[in-house]
Amino acid sequence: MWIANLSGETVEDGFLAVKVANVSAIEDVIELLITQHTGIKAVGIGIPGLVHQGVINVCDIAELINVPLARLRVRQLQSFVT
Repeated sequence: MWIANLSGETVEDGFLAVKVANVSAIEDVIELLITQHTGIKAVGIGIPGLVHQGVINVCDIAELINVPLARLRVRQLQSFVT
């Protein structure tokens, strides 16, 4: 994970291990980071694969194939993931 400010300066850089990389794990990590960094206004996610029209089509992580990534909603931000 990497958290930056609007100037692109690194605020936090690190690694969080999860048992299974699935939608629930992504949402949990995002919510944890939003709780720790209350100034977060936007979220971007990089995945090892291809996204077409907001849906993960090809991915090294089988649990993420066909996930509509663009529709993940970050409850605390009241906005969508991009």
